[in-house]
Amino acid sequence: MAFFWGSLIFNQIMKLSFKKYDLLSKFAIFSVLTLVGYYLSKIVTLPMSFNSALGSMLFFFAGYLIRRYKKLFDQLPLYAYLIFLASWTYVATLGLFLIENMAAPNIFLNLISSVADCLCLIKLSMIIDSWLVKKDKYKFRQEILLIGSGSLAILCFHLIDLDNISVWTILLKKLNDTVPYWFAIMIGNIYRIIFAYLVVKIIPFVPLLKSCFFPRKSIKK
Repeated sequence: MAFFWGSLIFNQIMKLSFKKYDLLSKFAIFSVLTLVGYYLSKIVTLPMSFNSALGSMLFFFAGYLIRRYKKLFDQLPLYAYLIFLASWTYVATLGLFLIENMAAPNIFLNLISSVADCLCLIKLSMIIDSWLVKKDKYKFRQEILLIGSGSLAILCFHLIDLDNISVWTILLKKLNDTVPYWFAIMIGNIYRIIFAYLVVKIIPFVPLLKSCFFPRKSIKK
């Protein structure tokens, strides 16, 4: 719901046109909305994840800037990505990735690190994609692209698994008594990868779910 409302609000604001300082004006609007969402969450929890939708406005705007100035980001030196990686690691270590409920102690640090990790993952994806093309691994590349296109479905069903099915929790409890903790985590991560792959493979064949998670594929040209 946060993604839905966030996309809706973001798209409506981006339709606005300012004669002067267009991007700066929109940045100011998104900054205000982000602060409203963050501080409002400390007072009241709005329905349908509206707090998170407001609080993620700067994140949406950052994504827009990355896409608009793609060539500039493509030319960033290696040390810039090392800084992004360090920021990502630092915040992840502190456990501040709480944008879904606006519970992060420092929302700006949270957002900056979120953008940093996105840039790292984008760069890593580009490197992997170039390598796959170079090695003629087109079939494997298509499978990776399929998983990427189904990221929203993967996220939703991953949350369903965590909150309701709880296979991950059951696995950890069963394995913790017999194998080292690191091995249990590794098995759990393998399960998550298999689960994600099955989701993007099965969902396109389920009519209603296909329309929800793969709307573009559902529209016949």
